[in-house]
Amino acid sequence: IKEKKASAITKEVSNTIKLILKFIHENYEKDLSVEEIALKCNFSEYHFMRFFKKHIGMTCIEYINNYRLETASSLLSNTNKSILDISFKVGFNNVSYFNKLFKKKYNITPKEFRKSKRMCK
Repeated sequence: IKEKKASAITKEVSNTIKLILKFIHENYEKDLSVEEIALKCNFSEYHFMRFFKKHIGMTCIEYINNYRLETASSLLSNTNKSILDISFKVGFNNVSYFNKLFKKKYNITPKEFRKSKRMCK
């Protein structure tokens, strides 16, 4: 009897995580707030932040920024869009903040990243 309850909770948690990630992946280019995402799953902001960190292993903002940076790296590799355009397209409304986070994640600037990808082709 106890096992059934545990798997039901896991299913509920799993569905909630899917809902959250789907929402982020569909809306990452918009100005997303933790409050807005928490409301999607009927959590308080506090409960949502704890839930997300526990199950995903990073904060919601870290996850969103990471997803945006991965999308940006793909755009840098596969398009000729300007770095500014890419920055805005993936949801960063501040290009210097985008550059800072990109460099922190990839250890090179978006410009250097694009240049290195071009050399490989």
